[in-house]
Amino acid sequence: MSFLAQGTKEDLKALAADLGIEVTDDMTFLNMKDLIIKNASYDANFCESCLTFIFSERKAEETLQRDQLEKERNFELEKPKIQAKQSSTIESLKSSDEICPRFNLQRMLPQFEKDGDMDLYLKLC
Repeated sequence: MSFLAQGTKEDLKALAADLGIEVTDDMTFLNMKDLIIKNASYDANFCESCLTFIFSERKAEETLQRDQLEKERNFELEKPKIQAKQSSTIESLKSSDEICPRFNLQRMLPQFEKDGDMDLYLKLC
């Protein structure tokens, strides 16, 4: 019977549901414990194994929630680093555009003059 004292109120609610006992939210821990013990289908070994299973399920769910929360926190910590890296990459791409000059062919090729030598112009083009 001491194993019943190890659980929480929610654990006892789950055990009572497994045993088919109706439990309300306003019941105290001790009231639920007494209802479970006084129930006709109460078997100490069965209740202990059920409660152990309920404990393990609750612990596993808490672990999953903790892991999920830790992943979210790590993501939030990594997010600014990724954004900084991304912005530095964008800046480097912009600066590489400035490094590679664009040639204006109209300015590089000599202007055609009507009175000038046409041969020279055609050879350059």
